[in-house]
Amino acid sequence: MRSGDLTGDVYGPLRRDDAWADPARPGGPPPRTSPVSDPLGPPGPAAWPGESVVVPAPPVRLTARLTLPERPRGVVAVTMGNGARTVATALHDGGLGTLLLDLLTAEETGDRHLLFDVPLLARRLGAACHWLGARTGLPVGCAGDGPASAAAIEAAAMDPGIRAIVSLDGRPELASPSALARVRAPVLLVVGEGETRLLGRNRLAAGWMRGRHQTAELPGVARSVIAAGTAELVTTLSRDWFGRHLDGRS
Repeated sequence: MRSGDLTGDVYGPLRRDDAWADPARPGGPPPRTSPVSDPLGPPGPAAWPGESVVVPAPPVRLTARLTLPERPRGVVAVTMGNGARTVATALHDGGLGTLLLDLLTAEETGDRHLLFDVPLLARRLGAACHWLGARTGLPVGCAGDGPASAAAIEAAAMDPGIRAIVSLDGRPELASPSALARVRAPVLLVVGEGETRLLGRNRLAAGWMRGRHQTAELPGVARSVIAAGTAELVTTLSRDWFGRHLDGRS
């Protein structure tokens, strides 16, 4: 683990290949999955805990799953296509609630370009976080992958009520430079050290940030950081980050 710059640290060494390539890039692969297409993932043998909710994000309403443990310390909006259940379970174990959230409606998920419409995603995520805070009365954080991580940064730059952010295999550089510079919620960027293109994009975003941030570079990881060999480390980092900052501890 390496130390970082003025306000950020590098946990160094945590890649995925270029799964979140821009849709207009010639020859770029399509995303393996939407960061917002299915908050629960494939159905399992047991029912996922919590309650199904509908979150207003005018002009649409978003489907989500809200789970609160006993005496939660905070609640996290999870907008991930890969590993959402894994991350949510770890947060529950740490005494944190979760809102597993789609940022696109069922009708919109087939439009690949909407996956990269960061202002749209940020408006909806901001509305969801506002609703979540009002519904629960708890401190609110955001966890996202791909472009959803940029949406979290944009939303937090506009709303100081978002208290912490974790980006997993994210594309934070898709947030505007002004949002990256303005965001004051502590941001943790988790990326594989072997995914050089995505790592460079995360470092670029970190360079714009003026608030507290850290970069966790997972050694030997060249694909999804929520993989069998690294899931425990990634979920521990996420749980500890939210546990510390949603509790108000530095």
